[in-house]
Amino acid sequence: SETKILPAAAGPAKESGAEEQSQVEVPNLSMKSSVYLHGPVGTGKTMLMNLFDEHSREAGLRTSRQHFYEFMISLHQQIHQIQ
Repeated sequence: SETKILPAAAGPAKESGAEEQSQVEVPNLSMKSSVYLHGPVGTGKTMLMNLFDEHSREAGLRTSRQHFYEFMISLHQQIHQIQ
């Protein structure tokens, strides 16, 4: 499995003035992955997904976000096309 090396997100500045370049390894995944996040209203789901989406894009990953109702409408349309 191939990995892609990317610069890590900038952290707090070092007091010594020396800059260190840290790196993050991102595995090259050949399969699709998805996340289904659920929970009560007001618990930070949207905020968490916004952060996840932002950092995934910064890491060079392709992302697609859909709210549940958009996903269900799309799923029902695909089912009807198949029938």
